[in-house]
Amino acid sequence: MTSSSSTSRFDRALEFVIDRYFTVDLRTLGLFRVVFGLFLLGSLYDRTHGHNAIAFFTDEGVLPGYVITQAHYPHRWSLMFAVTSVAQVRWALAIICCIYAAYTVGWHTRLMQILAAVAVISLDQRNLMLENGGAWVTNIAVVTTAFLPLGDRFSLDALRVTRPTKTSVERLAYGFLMFDLSAIYSLNALAKKGAAWKDGTAIHLALWHTRVESSAGAWLRTHEPGWFSAAFGRTTLLIEFTLAALILCPVLQREMRRTAIVLILGLHIALAILMTLGPFAYVMMCMSLLLIGRDDWDVMLRFVRPRFGGAIAHATARLEAAFGPRVPPPELAPEGKALRMLGSWLRDVATLILVAAGLCSLLLENKALGPLHIAKVPEWAAIIVDNLRVTQSWHMFAPEPYRENGTIVVDGELAS
Repeated sequence: MTSSSSTSRFDRALEFVIDRYFTVDLRTLGLFRVVFGLFLLGSLYDRTHGHNAIAFFTDEGVLPGYVITQAHYPHRWSLMFAVTSVAQVRWALAIICCIYAAYTVGWHTRLMQILAAVAVISLDQRNLMLENGGAWVTNIAVVTTAFLPLGDRFSLDALRVTRPTKTSVERLAYGFLMFDLSAIYSLNALAKKGAAWKDGTAIHLALWHTRVESSAGAWLRTHEPGWFSAAFGRTTLLIEFTLAALILCPVLQREMRRTAIVLILGLHIALAILMTLGPFAYVMMCMSLLLIGRDDWDVMLRFVRPRFGGAIAHATARLEAAFGPRVPPPELAPEGKALRMLGSWLRDVATLILVAAGLCSLLLENKALGPLHIAKVPEWAAIIVDNLRVTQSWHMFAPEPYRENGTIVVDGELAS
């Protein structure tokens, strides 16, 4: 009786943990894919518009590809190394744009998830001078969500093939993303130990960095009231610490995660208005969508159906007519079922290895962890982290913003 009771309690505890941290609604994954795909398209434009594509991704720019390849940097690869001329980079970017667009609308989603990850990492590895914390979060998101079924809802794939009736799925990768989202905020907050964060001048110093200021930030820094920097700085720290707890809180999860979504959107909208921090603010807002739960969808449906149900049904009918009737998934032979089970097992093993490598990077890159900080990671973990650019280094404006500001201007002519 005692052994049976202990086993039953363990099973209930395991089910509770899986339900709270590793179960995600398929509609949430579909919404994330659409918004994250739009983010990837916007990020691609931001990196390459005007002369940026030539400057950063061709041999006519600031970092020719042969310089990188001749230097033999370990664990560094990029399909963009094969792109050298202006014509080639235009073709390459057009292909990447098509991949991101197909990813967004959910056309052959599983393949596009892999190709999107390859494209994101290739762009990042081609010119690491453009890399920052936002690029790392982007890489983590695109690589980790490649293990999730993003195309089962709100996709062209869902219009072509009958999808299972279940509305949620259990995945190790989702739990890792939740832990990582919490770690990003907690470690950023823990690392802010400098005097500027204590005396309330940190935001004031950050606004005077010409490298990160926006036009709104440039105006605010000359008009800010005396209380603003201290209030905004302390509010930022409070939000970061609070978010770390809200995301992983196992009780009142619906209310906690709804609060977390509101705080994430509020914090990063404010940062995006005042500072140009690369893709960081925008990708974090995309990540917040993964916190949407089943109860939230019920609330949204109760609001949407009376108002837009007819229009949605009409649009869906037109799309179904264009694509033809949904076809059921093919019946698998015993060998096919065994192969699918093997694929699921390999997916979970690969996810576990990625999680372990990410944890190693987290312990290496963040000194705020104190005694948990390590001086070196295993070689296998370094290979994974460096090749995928999934660095876990979270200490933005830490221990405090720089107290000096400067600009280097190089007036020269390229050898060619």
